[in-house]
Amino acid sequence: MDGFDGDFTKEFKSCQQELFRYAFHLTKNREQADDLIGNAWYKYLLNIEKINSSQRKFWLLRVIYNEFIDSQRKKKRWRLTSLSNNKTNSLLQTESIEEALEKKVEKENLLAIIASLEFPYREVIFHFYFSEMSVTELQAFFGMNSSQIKTILYRGRKKIKERILNG
Repeated sequence: MDGFDGDFTKEFKSCQQELFRYAFHLTKNREQADDLIGNAWYKYLLNIEKINSSQRKFWLLRVIYNEFIDSQRKKKRWRLTSLSNNKTNSLLQTESIEEALEKKVEKENLLAIIASLEFPYREVIFHFYFSEMSVTELQAFFGMNSSQIKTILYRGRKKIKERILNG
């Protein structure tokens, strides 16, 4: 058993950095990259007897790629479902052209207000609402903890509300 542990540790260390670079390249997110790598190593350990030693790194890279594609398909499926629900709802709600134009102007005004905010508020609010990044993703992206992100979101919303009310 000691030989297995030593070989695995050596193999793990030898390709971990390359696996991380590849996973990060795919996801552009540290936590998602770590998840992909963890899943790949788990599958590797489950199938270690079946994998040719000369193909192990390639096999791990392939598993990372496949896991990434699967996660993208799941996200896409969810987005398509929510989009189709939105389309159905909008067809059921017949609104006048005036109402549609009014909503568009309101949205443009809101975007202008967001663009006028200072640095951390502008970026965090934009990525949270328009890029649909989670607090966890924002945390990794900005290098902050979750309470900092939540505070910035709260204060940013408050600033937006003040600017809307003050005209």
